[in-house]
Amino acid sequence: MRNLKFLTTLAAVMLVVAACSTPRYIISTNDGTLIQSKGEPRLNAKTGMYEYHDLDGRDAAIKQSEVKQVVRR
Repeated sequence: MRNLKFLTTLAAVMLVVAACSTPRYIISTNDGTLIQSKGEPRLNAKTGMYEYHDLDGRDAAIKQSEVKQVVRR
């Protein structure tokens, strides 16, 4: 029974650590909107757009000309 409690606690701790390990970024737009992304947004030179994953994990993009700043949170 002790081992089961230990393993359950260990699994919970590992899950929390894994969930917090993905770096988050804030994309600030020229109109003042703040967009959160999972992982670092990448500039696609061909399209001129920043491509990123939103907090729900969906792919998204924003024009480079609309982005004022990208900051790691």
